[in-house]
Amino acid sequence: MMMRAAIVAAVLGLTTLARAEAPAPAPPQTAPEEVPAADQRPWMGARVDTDTGGVRVVAVLPDTPALRAGLHSGDLVVALDGDSSVVGTSDQLIDAIQHRKVGDKAVLRVQRAGQDHELELTLVLEARPTPTQRLARAWTGKAIPGLGELPMLAGTLPRLAAGEILLVEVWGTYCRACRSLAPVLTALHGKRAKLGVHVLAVSSEQASRVRRFLQRQKLAYPVASDTGAQLSRKLQIEYIPTFLAIQDGKLRAVHIGAGDAPEFFASVTAMVKRR
Repeated sequence: MMMRAAIVAAVLGLTTLARAEAPAPAPPQTAPEEVPAADQRPWMGARVDTDTGGVRVVAVLPDTPALRAGLHSGDLVVALDGDSSVVGTSDQLIDAIQHRKVGDKAVLRVQRAGQDHELELTLVLEARPTPTQRLARAWTGKAIPGLGELPMLAGTLPRLAAGEILLVEVWGTYCRACRSLAPVLTALHGKRAKLGVHVLAVSSEQASRVRRFLQRQKLAYPVASDTGAQLSRKLQIEYIPTFLAIQDGKLRAVHIGAGDAPEFFASVTAMVKRR
């Protein structure tokens, strides 16, 4: 999803990605049959890039060790526990963090714009949560920004009564698992008047590609375009299909992957509370 050429990024303080410059951001990858589970690798909860003089913090994620320690986007990490040799690149910082244990403390020395002295921030490292947990922790109970403003490629944006559910599927034309769920979603959307669940598919691919796909394979539910992958980046969506259950304007539940998606759809249907 990063658009700078040859950028080295540490996503969530754990993994390094390199993206070549492209006309549009790279879309999320198809979820494996088993979405990665929580593990005991420690994480910071920040996205960082290699920069001159240290490691630059690009973003700090909600409900993470980095946020609780007071790390800010734009901070330059110049030392870890007083050692500047492990922050020459983002890879070095990641490696140093991963050689710690969950519960360990890590002291980051940072330079911050507007401060005339370096700051020392203490992080208590935590186990890396699953993609579903990260998304749910960050957005449950909150409105999804910009969702109602996405341009429509097919159909119209569903209008819901109070208590009904908008089931958003973040998908892609290249995702076989997404295509396999289309009949299930079609059936669910077809019963929206009875069940109160409305389906909206959202793709971050180029709109022209999605339109060509829809000419060959029409979907019975509306499709919106996440222009420039702005929504996917805002929500830090890593895998598709990702499902967001929205009720009364707020996120209620999240599911990633196709394997047990029908069970999730059933649980979403049970959430409907018409007034």
